[in-house]
Amino acid sequence: MEREAVHPAADVLAFYERSVADVFAYAMRLTAGDRHAAEELVQETYLALVREVRLGRVVGIGVGWAITTCRHRFLDDLRGRRRRIERERRVAAFPTAAGSDGVGDTLEALGLLASDQRAAMVMRYVDEMSVAEIAGAMERSIHAVESLLARGRETLRGHIERGTERKAGQ
Repeated sequence: MEREAVHPAADVLAFYERSVADVFAYAMRLTAGDRHAAEELVQETYLALVREVRLGRVVGIGVGWAITTCRHRFLDDLRGRRRRIERERRVAAFPTAAGSDGVGDTLEALGLLASDQRAAMVMRYVDEMSVAEIAGAMERSIHAVESLLARGRETLRGHIERGTERKAGQ
């Protein structure tokens, strides 16, 4: 795979026309024939090229560069999907009261918390951030975040228990 110089927009367009079929075929293999996903990967690949050219960082590229970039985009998407699945698993395991229906009750109760308590709770139990990281993100002291979390847990428990009692009485 030969490298070629890519500078102005005309070069990018010419490179695209020469290489898009190979990159698309590779993307189709990565996505097991999912045309929509393959098209998105190809778009992201050439957008990365345009960004590099605009920043003046790309002098010589070839189909190999495009395929490698496509593979990296695919792997980034795959890691993102895994993180989303893991986050959903953590949400499902979020502290709930005995007898609650789990996620639905917890999400409803989270919506009733003050926004700063809710943010601290989600960062701690869903995003698995440390108290120090939350303090930095929220621009608060560690003590203030610990207090938000304690009050948030107590309030959340109360909302869930009241919701469970209401359901039991129906």
